[in-house]
Amino acid sequence: MTVRDLALILLRDLGIVTLVPSTSTDNTNTRGVGAGDLNAVAAAINAAFSEIFQHGPSAISERQYGGVLNQQTNVTLGVTQYSTAITSLTTYASWMLGCTLRIGGDTGDNELYNQTTLIRPYMGTTGTVTAQVWGDAIRLDPSISHVLDPVTLPNFWQLRQAVDLVELLNTAAALPVRTPQTRPMGSGTLSLIKRTGLPECYLVNGQFEATTTYQPLYIRFAPMPSQTYPCTFRVKLRPPVFTSADIDNGDHTTDPGTILPASDLYDVLIPYCRQRLASDPLFNNERAAKAFERDYKAARAKLENSRPGIGLTIARYQ
Repeated sequence: MTVRDLALILLRDLGIVTLVPSTSTDNTNTRGVGAGDLNAVAAAINAAFSEIFQHGPSAISERQYGGVLNQQTNVTLGVTQYSTAITSLTTYASWMLGCTLRIGGDTGDNELYNQTTLIRPYMGTTGTVTAQVWGDAIRLDPSISHVLDPVTLPNFWQLRQAVDLVELLNTAAALPVRTPQTRPMGSGTLSLIKRTGLPECYLVNGQFEATTTYQPLYIRFAPMPSQTYPCTFRVKLRPPVFTSADIDNGDHTTDPGTILPASDLYDVLIPYCRQRLASDPLFNNERAAKAFERDYKAARAKLENSRPGIGLTIARYQ
């Protein structure tokens, strides 16, 4: 079943029987479908998948994931004193995003926000300088919403999860990180210089970016890796997101062909979608609403009591 197939079923609950935008003269299509109708149906499908991922067993929304913690890599870049802007970053690779950057002439470790921006201003002399990047962070795929234990380095051990960034920095720092709670009265703070070695702990945190449609997540490690290590962990996935383009490609006839990542559609997915769509202002069938609520409760009970290998299964969509 495709998204279009499901949408045609749901549109009937709004009194719409085709994707043709205009009404027909013989009254078989008494109301033409509009962009708002398609958006409402797409929103109902998305909300249904969000609930299914929340209520269902781990087999639906979790998977194994892995990454690489890269060893020290030498780079050169153009820097400007007191500025976060950088230019001409040589040997750049996408894995470096969010990683620690140690720049010659600077007062402490920095971090790559993106290919042209540092996290904090460079304090050294303007010019082209050498630097080292350590793979102590992994930018997670947009499909991931959470990292789950265990987080492991093969042939070593399970890493502990840091409570917060202060604990992670204390593990990473060559000297303890001083906070308002730990530093003596009148003492100064320490510039953070991280140590290298075998990573011991990790922390997952987000970082807002106005140019993305999602909040990027990073899994950060401490200490910085002294060599290249593979890392394995479990993740919880974000539910799939569909748009009106998955329902109608513009000619109102051809199916865009977007496959729904689910089986047991009639028992679970359709009741979840109909329950969501029943709150739409254009839905006014009270008798049907009661039936939809009954079917939704039955579907939810089935979903919450299902187990891997028994009952509902949802195919991987990524």
